[in-house]
Amino acid sequence: MKRTMALMLLLSAASVALAQPGARPSPPGEAPAELGNGKAKRIGHFDSKQMLRLAVGLTHPDPAGEEQFVRDLATPGSPNFRKFMTADEWNARFAPSAEDEQAVVDWARDSGLTVTHRFRNRLIVDLEGPAGVVERALKVTINTYGLEDDVYYSNEREPAVPERLSRIVHSVSG
Repeated sequence: MKRTMALMLLLSAASVALAQPGARPSPPGEAPAELGNGKAKRIGHFDSKQMLRLAVGLTHPDPAGEEQFVRDLATPGSPNFRKFMTADEWNARFAPSAEDEQAVVDWARDSGLTVTHRFRNRLIVDLEGPAGVVERALKVTINTYGLEDDVYYSNEREPAVPERLSRIVHSVSG
């Protein structure tokens, strides 16, 4: 019995998986070697009407500061030892800006994608849309591929976001 699974490719330093329920993506951050080495054979274009769900991860603005603060929380003698923050305090100090999150939301909506969820910490924007819309938004072609007894689908090359979002978008997964 053939199964349909997703292959994973890279977007900048982060991974992209275009998956459907029951699909098994490659490990996070790893591109499928089978696509690059030719073991996966292209069968055809993926159904452009198939709905896909994506999660766009926004870049942490100060990861080093965030890591240091967490270390300081557990370090006796540190000025931040056991000085925990509320979620709102954390977001004010370490979350992406509201303007950056809105830029991602505006791009997604302008591209024809639907925003399905936003989070208080502004680190992820959940989206959905037909595969054809995802292809146009990320400037990719999504194909089906055969590998052994399985059928996979994947974008054929690395996705791209508009230049104005390149410092904001950390990852796209789904």
